[in-house]
Amino acid sequence: MKTHTRSFRIALLLLALQPLGAQGQDADRADVIAALETGQRLRLDVEGLGRVEGRFLMADEAAITFAVGEPIRLPDIERLWVRGRSTGRGAWIGAAIGLAAGIIIGLDYAGGLCHDDDGTFCSDAKIAAGSGAAFGAGGAVLGAGIGFAIPTWRLRFP
Repeated sequence: MKTHTRSFRIALLLLALQPLGAQGQDADRADVIAALETGQRLRLDVEGLGRVEGRFLMADEAAITFAVGEPIRLPDIERLWVRGRSTGRGAWIGAAIGLAAGIIIGLDYAGGLCHDDDGTFCSDAKIAAGSGAAFGAGGAVLGAGIGFAIPTWRLRFP
């Protein structure tokens, strides 16, 4: 009997909070649309229309307008994506690959580089770290360049 009472209380609480969640969703939608810039490429899932893509022109309190086409009512927007580039992801991937390659190459060649004529030895770790940092930086630059060429869609709402 006690379990039913607890479940009933939780159900009432969730039912009471449901309108608050809808209000928060409207505020999120308004914040996302206010942050849009003219000319950005958008993809929308619209109730009754399906998926719509285009360049953002303007928005007001009631609708969003693309450069071509009719305005779309804000309450009808179910999902909104903004087109961007994969520059950051490419930089991280390139840096990781470059770092690993630099460390491996540094360790491989450290044996030949670390023998001085006077019989002293340098640290293999220093050479591996230096070459890892250099290759990692180069990989980050190369990866950012490759990532810039790759378009991606970022979900902004919901």
